[in-house]
Amino acid sequence: MTANQLSVNNYKLRGPIHFIGIGGCSMSGIAYILFKKGYKVQGADLQENSYTKRLTELGIKVYIGHKKDNIKDAKEIVYSNAVSCGNEELVLAKQKGLEIFPRGQILASLMNSSAGIAICGSHGKTTTSSLISFLFLRAGLEPTFIVGGNVIDLDTNAHVGKSELFIAEADESDGSFLMLSPLFEIITNIEEEHLDYYKNFENLKNAFLKYIHNIKNGGSLIAGGDDEIVKNILMSHKKNIKAQIITYGICPTNLIYASNIHTDNGKTCFEVNFKGKNLGKIKMSLLGIHNVKNALACIAVGLLNGIKFKEIAEILPGFRGVSRRFQIKGRYKGALIVDDYAHHPTEIKAAIQMVEELKPKRTIAIFQPHRYTRTQYFVREFAKALKKVDVPILIPIYAASEKPIPGVTSRLICEHLEKLGTPALHFENKKEVVAYLKKTIQPNDIVLTVGAGDVYKIGEELLGKN
Repeated sequence: MTANQLSVNNYKLRGPIHFIGIGGCSMSGIAYILFKKGYKVQGADLQENSYTKRLTELGIKVYIGHKKDNIKDAKEIVYSNAVSCGNEELVLAKQKGLEIFPRGQILASLMNSSAGIAICGSHGKTTTSSLISFLFLRAGLEPTFIVGGNVIDLDTNAHVGKSELFIAEADESDGSFLMLSPLFEIITNIEEEHLDYYKNFENLKNAFLKYIHNIKNGGSLIAGGDDEIVKNILMSHKKNIKAQIITYGICPTNLIYASNIHTDNGKTCFEVNFKGKNLGKIKMSLLGIHNVKNALACIAVGLLNGIKFKEIAEILPGFRGVSRRFQIKGRYKGALIVDDYAHHPTEIKAAIQMVEELKPKRTIAIFQPHRYTRTQYFVREFAKALKKVDVPILIPIYAASEKPIPGVTSRLICEHLEKLGTPALHFENKKEVVAYLKKTIQPNDIVLTVGAGDVYKIGEELLGKN
């Protein structure tokens, strides 16, 4: 695809294309792909990060800080959903009559003109999309991909391949996944999330159903068959779903399922059964039952795209994960420092379960809640998830783009933990946590930093990486 071939709602992009919020994972990935396709790309963000540094190294102009002058040469604007309507670049772009597109619209134009593989669900999107991207790349299928994190083995979150295959996460948080029309859809699971946008759970489930109906003719739905909500949607609407349905999970009622799951020398091992036939064994570095399921989704879409199981079994052990997805950062005084992006109670439970598999002396978890609305909605569930931790530590909420809600703070989670009989610590800033850890860490402890904000900096400060 050359630059003048990409159309968005029948409008052909010309460039320069200015990205407002270019430092976001998906935004930086889209900017990278358009740049590699020949467009002149630029952008701005509030602060520098690893993604902006990578784009700058490619020769893409990245402004730190949002100013009106940043868009003086732009012909089109792409903005992140984290950008407020009062952003001065966005306001000026509207006044100048520039073409303005939300991030999801550009992603849809890229995917819908390709053989798309879209991965969505409440949990597991990034790991599953990264596994698929890694497998397809190593198998020589030359995919283009954008994933929601830095794939450790590939050292990137985006890549431009030579084939028509396009792999990307589908974002249900703002409804933008309904713009996508992929050939293959993966739904990992569905939980009550993003109700600030959907208002109620029924609306969210209906959105997923609409998403299923967007699959291109001849396409396939790979669905997490152990998830009750996914299962109910499929049972209620199976007659109206035209796509081939392949369910995956641990339960033998799924079309593809895992058996004989066990851990061997820090590796997860399991056997894969597909359409009543045992295909063989998989060994991988990722821990946890949820990652077995993520791998099954990857295996299913790999098989559908002609990758032999023997090759899949040879490639997957080489996958070491994604940055901020149960990433081992190092050791401090004999204690293991681990970081995880988990920001939903189910994800936190999964991260703690993976810690338990490593059999630590103690588990110290530092949780930074993400968004005031999510904290308000899940305060009790967060407390229940953290109850199993030996030393739970809370720090202030990472607001993202939200305004504070009166009375909603991370101390609410501490209060609920106290009611459950688990004393919790609260610190007002990350430096206080680092000072506490330096005094109290013991050999064979595991310190888990968890949250979608910047809580990971605690581990980096502890290890002297800042």
